[in-house]
Amino acid sequence: MSFKLGGTEINSGFVASSYDEVIPPLATREPWVRPSSWIDIPANPNGDDVFYGILPVYDTDQEVVIMTFDFGTNGDTGGSVDVDWGDGNTETVTASNQNGASVIHKFNFSDISSNTTTTVFGRSCRQALVKVTLTASSNPLYAIYLNSQAEARRRGSGDFYAVHYSKWIDMYLNWSGIRYFTVGYSNQRNSIAKYLHKLTIEDNSLYRLLLSGSTALRQLSFQDNGTLTSLNRTFHGCQNLTQLPTLDTSNVTDFDYAINGCRLINQAPDWDTSSGTTFQGTFSHTDISDFPQYDFSSATNLSSCFSSNYRLRKILVPDAPNCTNFSSLFSDCKSLGAVKFTSATSGVTNFSHCFSGCENLRLVRNLDTSSATSISNIFYACQSLRRIPKLNTDNVTNFNSAFRSCLLLQRVELTSVANATSLQESFAGSKNIKEIKIDNLNSTGVTSLYGTFSGCTSLEYLPEIDTSNVTTFNYSTLNLSNLKAFPNWDYSKATSATNLFTMSNHLYNYHIEEIPDFILPSALSVPVFSNYRSVKKIGNLDFRRATRNPNFYGLSNVEEWGYLNVSGCTNPSYMFYGANTSTVPMLILNSGTVMGPWLRSQNVREIPAWNLSGVVINTCFENMSHLDSFKPTLINTNISFNNSTLMASGAIDQVAEALESGVNGTAGFTNVDIYSNQISLMNSKGWTVTT
Repeated sequence: MSFKLGGTEINSGFVASSYDEVIPPLATREPWVRPSSWIDIPANPNGDDVFYGILPVYDTDQEVVIMTFDFGTNGDTGGSVDVDWGDGNTETVTASNQNGASVIHKFNFSDISSNTTTTVFGRSCRQALVKVTLTASSNPLYAIYLNSQAEARRRGSGDFYAVHYSKWIDMYLNWSGIRYFTVGYSNQRNSIAKYLHKLTIEDNSLYRLLLSGSTALRQLSFQDNGTLTSLNRTFHGCQNLTQLPTLDTSNVTDFDYAINGCRLINQAPDWDTSSGTTFQGTFSHTDISDFPQYDFSSATNLSSCFSSNYRLRKILVPDAPNCTNFSSLFSDCKSLGAVKFTSATSGVTNFSHCFSGCENLRLVRNLDTSSATSISNIFYACQSLRRIPKLNTDNVTNFNSAFRSCLLLQRVELTSVANATSLQESFAGSKNIKEIKIDNLNSTGVTSLYGTFSGCTSLEYLPEIDTSNVTTFNYSTLNLSNLKAFPNWDYSKATSATNLFTMSNHLYNYHIEEIPDFILPSALSVPVFSNYRSVKKIGNLDFRRATRNPNFYGLSNVEEWGYLNVSGCTNPSYMFYGANTSTVPMLILNSGTVMGPWLRSQNVREIPAWNLSGVVINTCFENMSHLDSFKPTLINTNISFNNSTLMASGAIDQVAEALESGVNGTAGFTNVDIYSNQISLMNSKGWTVTT
């Protein structure tokens, strides 16, 4: 299989040699030889309707087998079968109507001949040969379901759930009228036929064969008469099966999980899929590296069809004109480098996780998302993808993590976000994206921008989307080290904005020179403007509703401030801690606010005329080695200066003037030069001065 990009043919040479490091070695198994100690299943030269099965019986009183027999689906059809349990016991099982009948048999180890002793999975046991035949004059048998006693398993640290172990090790079925033959249940998790090694099916009329969870199955012989209508989980989890029988699948409509988990199946089955409507997980977790052009003309669901196939490098996806679901189609195909759709995918509505985890994906052709309503995680963690075509997203409502962790992707172009309800983490972690272009920026339905652009360290400008209904801004613009301007977003309905404009301590923004006016609309954690090293002007910041203080760590060149209203913060700690700026804003504080050690920025030269009446100051002004102007008024709580260089004839006089008379407070000056006349002035106001 090959196709072209431009005029260049895409063939095996397209895939980088480094992919060989990704693809695990093809697993192999030595040919299985049936143990000579296993008892023989009798020959059936006349082709009689019969079932034989060999069961291991261990030296325990818990060996129980369950068998269910159905005799039709229409009317009150009933019937009976004769069962020889191989331990000296026989019985007739009778069903009075179409619901069938189940029989439970408990084996006694001592009833089984010691001549049958063998070892199964390292445990010594004896063997019972079970035989089932139709009782004379009975209605025809329609189905056999083979289950065993349920055993409890714990779901992690949570509740227990039942697992049905089917312990047959070798089986033979020849029954011309039978339609359903099931070993265990259809859910692999709750049915584990892990003992079955060999199965032979001769004359039959099966619509449905279910071997889900037959993890030890090594030999399968199946006489196919073209009657199968479903392969749903037929070979699901048969991880040691190396070869599939030849099947006539022309009447099969359901291929869901047919060979899912068959890791040793490396040759794609030659199936007629023309009648197939659903292919969910069909070839998932296999070792198939090349697929034929299956007929998907009737398919409506291809979700997870090829997912977690580590050997698949490139694929030409057959035309699927009626398919609407491509979710997880190729998710976690670690070696997949190139995908081409044979025709437009304009009818597909669900692309969620379609290529997620395809860490070597580099080329996608003919991808049409014009009908898509969900592209969540479509390219999540596609670490090698450098470019994608412009996507028609006019109908998309869910963009969550669509381009998250696309480490080499440089540009994304979308037609619209008009129908979006969430853009959560859409581009998060895609550190090389420089441009995001969206034609239609109307996004009034979006309520969450959680982490949308977080970690896009190369992004220069944010799209001016309509955020008038966004309530969640948490981490949406975290660590945008190359951002050149803040977006003109509407924050009027914000209820959370944690770390909105934060830069981590190892990242810095040297581009933004101005922080615009910002009004916090409701009680939430305020934006953190840290590590913006080139900011020269900061507008009016109204954070009176903030639940915690803003942080300006790392500011160094601010020349002009507006006001900073933090009157709603009762304990604004470390607000300017680590800032190297020589200026601070005009603060609006509430009486009762505890300032604490949050102003320890040694380069600050002037404290503006803050009204500090009722504000708990204490150690706020310590370690300010360049402070030479102090203009606050109405200080009526204890105040302390330590290692602060205050001009003897200037700033300390201003401090003394600001102290309110009759307060009976303490003013401490440690490692600060202070004159006796200044001490006297403070004492005259009723203050105690310590040095």
